[in-house]
Amino acid sequence: MTRATLFAVTDKKVINSIEFNGDGYPDGRGIFMMEMLENIKDESDFCIIVNSYIDHLYTCHEDSIFDNKRSVFFDSKKIMNMNGKGKNDYYGLYFSDWIFIKNISSNPFGIKSREGKLIILATGEQVALNFGRIERSFKSVQECRQVHDIKEGYGQTPDCARENVLGSIREWG
Repeated sequence: MTRATLFAVTDKKVINSIEFNGDGYPDGRGIFMMEMLENIKDESDFCIIVNSYIDHLYTCHEDSIFDNKRSVFFDSKKIMNMNGKGKNDYYGLYFSDWIFIKNISSNPFGIKSREGKLIILATGEQVALNFGRIERSFKSVQECRQVHDIKEGYGQTPDCARENVLGSIREWG
């Protein structure tokens, strides 16, 4: 089972979804998770789309979104570190095989990968990382298709669920 978690970084906090257990890899539901992030503009969109995703593709209805202080994830105001120690190590904070991060704050910030390389996320950008590493990472649906050699229309998210989840932002947002 390939696990995935969605994150959105605001000016004051980091919000994240529950961990989705199963098919979080790029050619499973990962490409759709990136598409969801591409459609998120603010915290409200994030909450709407995560809850809609759960309603259409999962059976859990527990708490699905968590608010965290930025200081939990950031070493400084501008760097999200995947190399923390102790309770702040990768598995203590991020825990999923694939993490999908969207910058909905008003400023760019950096992500220090587990290899120690820096990724800069401008406002409105997103990235998917495999166990916090740059290798095999991608910043868009198109880049995901290229990096992972995924054909158009391929993935494990049923079209009807995809349309309903993405439509939820237009309906509620």
